[in-house]
Amino acid sequence: MREFLSRGRKDKYTKTCRHCQADSETCPHIIGNCPRMQDARIKRHNHIGKVPTEEGKKKGWVVLQEPRTRDTNEELPKPDLVFVKDDPAFVVDVTVRYETTKTAGGAAAEKVNKYSRLRKEIQHLTNAKEVVFMGFPTGSGGKWHQGNFGLLGALGLSKPTQEKSARSLSSIALVSSVDIVHVFASKSRDCTVL
Repeated sequence: MREFLSRGRKDKYTKTCRHCQADSETCPHIIGNCPRMQDARIKRHNHIGKVPTEEGKKKGWVVLQEPRTRDTNEELPKPDLVFVKDDPAFVVDVTVRYETTKTAGGAAAEKVNKYSRLRKEIQHLTNAKEVVFMGFPTGSGGKWHQGNFGLLGALGLSKPTQEKSARSLSSIALVSSVDIVHVFASKSRDCTVL
Protein backbone atom coordinates (compact mmCIF):
# COMPACT_ATOMS: atom_id res chain seq x y z
CA MET A 1 0.00 0.00 0.00
CA ARG A 2 1.28 3.43 -0.91
CA GLU A 3 0.48 4.91 2.50
CA PHE A 4 2.77 2.35 4.14
CA LEU A 5 5.54 2.78 1.56
CA SER A 6 5.54 6.58 1.94
CA ARG A 7 6.06 6.61 5.72
CA GLY A 8 9.13 8.70 6.44
CA ARG A 9 9.71 9.26 2.72
CA LYS A 10 6.91 11.66 1.77
CA ASP A 11 9.09 13.61 -0.64
CA LYS A 12 9.93 10.45 -2.66
CA TYR A 13 6.64 8.55 -2.64
CA THR A 14 3.03 9.53 -3.07
CA LYS A 15 0.46 8.04 -0.72
CA THR A 16 -2.65 8.86 -2.76
CA CYS A 17 -4.68 6.02 -4.20
CA ARG A 18 -3.34 4.84 -7.55
CA HIS A 19 -6.88 4.45 -8.93
CA CYS A 20 -8.96 7.33 -7.56
CA GLN A 21 -6.37 9.82 -6.23
CA ALA A 22 -8.88 10.81 -3.53
CA ASP A 23 -7.48 9.36 -0.32
CA SER A 24 -4.45 7.75 1.14
CA GLU A 25 -4.02 4.27 -0.26
CA THR A 26 -4.71 2.21 2.88
CA CYS A 27 -6.44 -1.10 3.47
CA PRO A 28 -9.57 0.61 4.87
CA HIS A 29 -9.74 2.81 1.75
CA ILE A 30 -9.28 -0.09 -0.67
CA ILE A 31 -11.66 -2.46 1.12
CA GLY A 32 -14.32 0.09 1.96
CA ASN A 33 -14.16 3.28 -0.11
CA CYS A 34 -12.22 3.21 -3.37
CA PRO A 35 -14.69 3.74 -6.24
CA ARG A 36 -12.65 1.40 -8.43
CA MET A 37 -13.56 -1.52 -6.14
CA GLN A 38 -17.28 -0.70 -5.82
CA ASP A 39 -18.44 -3.67 -7.92
CA ALA A 40 -16.30 -6.07 -5.89
CA ARG A 41 -17.71 -4.67 -2.62
CA ILE A 42 -21.27 -5.09 -3.92
CA LYS A 43 -20.54 -8.73 -4.82
CA ARG A 44 -19.11 -9.34 -1.33
CA HIS A 45 -22.12 -7.64 0.28
CA ASN A 46 -24.61 -9.69 -1.77
CA HIS A 47 -22.73 -12.92 -1.09
CA ILE A 48 -22.96 -12.27 2.65
CA GLY A 49 -26.67 -11.37 2.43
CA LYS A 50 -27.34 -14.61 0.56
CA VAL A 51 -26.57 -16.79 3.61
CA PRO A 52 -29.31 -15.50 5.97
CA THR A 53 -31.68 -15.26 2.98
CA GLU A 54 -31.26 -18.94 2.11
CA GLU A 55 -31.43 -20.06 5.74
CA GLY A 56 -34.57 -17.96 6.32
CA LYS A 57 -36.28 -19.42 3.26
CA LYS A 58 -35.54 -22.94 4.54
CA LYS A 59 -37.45 -22.01 7.70
CA GLY A 60 -40.47 -20.73 5.77
CA TRP A 61 -39.71 -17.00 5.79
CA VAL A 62 -40.60 -14.85 2.80
CA VAL A 63 -37.61 -12.65 2.05
CA LEU A 64 -38.01 -9.34 0.26
CA GLN A 65 -34.73 -8.13 -1.18
CA GLU A 66 -34.15 -4.38 -1.40
CA PRO A 67 -37.84 -3.43 -1.38
CA ARG A 68 -38.52 0.04 -2.70
CA THR A 69 -39.85 2.11 0.16
CA ARG A 70 -40.50 5.81 0.50
CA ASP A 71 -40.02 7.53 3.85
CA THR A 72 -41.81 10.61 5.15
CA ASN A 73 -39.20 12.85 3.47
CA GLU A 74 -39.97 11.21 0.10
CA GLU A 75 -36.51 9.64 0.03
CA LEU A 76 -36.10 6.10 -1.29
CA PRO A 77 -34.00 4.14 1.22
CA LYS A 78 -33.69 0.44 0.37
CA PRO A 79 -33.01 -1.93 3.26
CA ASP A 80 -31.23 -5.07 2.09
CA LEU A 81 -33.60 -7.72 3.42
CA VAL A 82 -37.06 -7.90 4.95
CA PHE A 83 -38.00 -11.23 6.54
CA VAL A 84 -41.75 -11.86 6.77
CA LYS A 85 -43.49 -14.84 8.36
CA ASP A 86 -45.18 -13.97 11.60
CA ASP A 87 -44.94 -10.91 13.78
CA PRO A 88 -42.47 -9.37 13.98
CA ALA A 89 -41.11 -8.71 10.50
CA PHE A 90 -37.35 -8.20 10.45
CA VAL A 91 -35.68 -5.45 8.44
CA VAL A 92 -32.00 -6.32 8.04
CA ASP A 93 -29.19 -4.32 6.49
CA VAL A 94 -25.87 -6.04 5.83
CA THR A 95 -22.60 -4.16 6.17
CA VAL A 96 -18.94 -5.13 6.00
CA ARG A 97 -16.61 -2.83 7.92
CA TYR A 98 -12.89 -2.61 8.34
CA GLU A 99 -12.45 -3.59 11.97
CA THR A 100 -10.56 -0.55 13.18
CA THR A 101 -12.88 2.13 11.78
CA LYS A 102 -16.00 1.44 13.87
CA THR A 103 -17.18 -1.13 16.32
CA ALA A 104 -19.59 -3.74 15.01
CA GLY A 105 -22.16 -2.62 17.58
CA GLY A 106 -21.86 0.95 16.31
CA ALA A 107 -22.29 -0.20 12.72
CA ALA A 108 -25.40 -2.19 13.68
CA ALA A 109 -26.87 0.81 15.53
CA GLU A 110 -26.12 3.03 12.53
CA LYS A 111 -28.18 0.73 10.29
CA VAL A 112 -31.07 0.63 12.78
CA ASN A 113 -31.10 4.44 12.93
CA LYS A 114 -30.99 4.70 9.15
CA TYR A 115 -34.02 2.47 8.51
CA SER A 116 -36.20 2.79 11.61
CA ARG A 117 -38.02 5.73 10.01
CA LEU A 118 -39.54 3.19 7.60
CA ARG A 119 -41.62 1.47 10.28
CA LYS A 120 -45.03 2.42 8.84
CA GLU A 121 -44.00 1.66 5.26
CA ILE A 122 -42.69 -1.79 6.25
CA GLN A 123 -45.85 -2.49 8.28
CA HIS A 124 -47.93 -1.61 5.24
CA LEU A 125 -45.71 -3.67 2.92
CA THR A 126 -45.68 -6.79 5.12
CA ASN A 127 -48.98 -6.54 7.06
CA ALA A 128 -46.91 -7.04 10.22
CA LYS A 129 -47.95 -5.25 13.39
CA GLU A 130 -44.42 -5.21 14.76
CA VAL A 131 -41.20 -4.50 12.88
CA VAL A 132 -37.70 -5.09 14.21
CA PHE A 133 -34.76 -3.28 12.57
CA MET A 134 -31.34 -4.89 12.67
CA GLY A 135 -27.89 -4.12 11.36
CA PHE A 136 -25.93 -7.20 10.30
CA PRO A 137 -22.24 -6.19 10.42
CA THR A 138 -19.32 -8.42 9.61
CA GLY A 139 -15.68 -7.40 9.83
CA SER A 140 -13.68 -7.32 6.60
CA GLY A 141 -11.05 -9.37 8.43
CA GLY A 142 -13.65 -12.00 9.36
CA LYS A 143 -14.66 -10.65 12.77
CA TRP A 144 -18.13 -11.86 13.76
CA HIS A 145 -20.57 -9.57 15.57
CA GLN A 146 -22.27 -11.51 18.38
CA GLY A 147 -25.46 -9.49 17.85
CA ASN A 148 -25.90 -11.23 14.49
CA PHE A 149 -26.89 -14.38 16.35
CA GLY A 150 -30.08 -12.50 17.32
CA LEU A 151 -31.28 -12.57 13.71
CA LEU A 152 -30.18 -16.15 13.07
CA GLY A 153 -31.99 -17.29 16.23
CA ALA A 154 -35.13 -15.31 15.38
CA LEU A 155 -35.22 -17.00 11.98
CA GLY A 156 -35.38 -20.34 13.79
CA LEU A 157 -31.89 -21.67 13.09
CA SER A 158 -30.55 -24.25 15.52
CA LYS A 159 -27.41 -23.41 17.52
CA PRO A 160 -25.19 -25.64 15.32
CA THR A 161 -26.60 -24.04 12.16
CA GLN A 162 -26.06 -20.58 13.63
CA GLU A 163 -22.43 -21.44 14.39
CA LYS A 164 -21.93 -22.89 10.90
CA SER A 165 -23.46 -19.77 9.32
CA ALA A 166 -21.26 -17.50 11.45
CA ARG A 167 -18.11 -19.35 10.35
CA SER A 168 -19.23 -19.27 6.72
CA LEU A 169 -20.03 -15.55 6.79
CA SER A 170 -16.75 -14.66 8.53
CA SER A 171 -14.85 -16.69 5.95
CA ILE A 172 -16.70 -15.03 3.05
CA ALA A 173 -15.91 -11.57 4.45
CA LEU A 174 -12.23 -12.34 4.97
CA VAL A 175 -11.56 -14.14 1.68
CA SER A 176 -13.44 -11.61 -0.43
CA SER A 177 -11.67 -8.71 1.29
CA VAL A 178 -8.28 -10.29 0.54
CA ASP A 179 -9.44 -10.76 -3.06
CA ILE A 180 -10.40 -7.08 -3.24
CA VAL A 181 -6.91 -6.03 -2.12
CA HIS A 182 -5.30 -8.49 -4.54
CA VAL A 183 -7.33 -7.27 -7.50
CA PHE A 184 -6.71 -3.64 -6.53
CA ALA A 185 -2.96 -4.16 -6.46
CA SER A 186 -2.83 -6.21 -9.66
CA LYS A 187 -2.01 -4.62 -12.96
CA SER A 188 -5.28 -5.86 -14.42
CA ARG A 189 -7.85 -3.26 -15.49
CA ASP A 190 -10.63 -5.71 -14.65
CA CYS A 191 -11.47 -5.11 -10.97
CA THR A 192 -13.88 -7.96 -10.33
CA VAL A 193 -13.59 -10.49 -7.57
CA LEU A 194 -13.73 -14.10 -8.69
